[in-house]
Amino acid sequence: MTGTGPFPADGIGTVHAAGLLTVTVAERYGGPGAGLAQTVAILHALGRGDPSVALITAMTLFQHAAQARQETWPAALYAEVIAESASRPVLINTLRVEPELGTPARGGLPATIARRGADGRRETKST
Repeated sequence: MTGTGPFPADGIGTVHAAGLLTVTVAERYGGPGAGLAQTVAILHALGRGDPSVALITAMTLFQHAAQARQETWPAALYAEVIAESASRPVLINTLRVEPELGTPARGGLPATIARRGADGRRETKST
């Protein structure tokens, strides 16, 4: 079944205005550095009001929490994300699903391998 509802822009705007889209940004980046208990409480409350807003918020909060645990983003890019987050909602998520595989969280290995070529990155399929 395909969703037909519009993007919950008003709800995301409200969450942004309340400062909730960046609660898991680490203190070293100027964020509040919310932990798991506070994040769960926020997402629970949002889910009771609008599950779509809660899901979108969760995706963003999880990415900030991952960056707090281990710096994987280029420093300048993450600084730009944080700066933009002050004035507008900046939503972050990751993609890690392949049609043949499902999700790596279920134990599979992706068929697509990204390799750096002389002119940048390119994808190759392993078979």
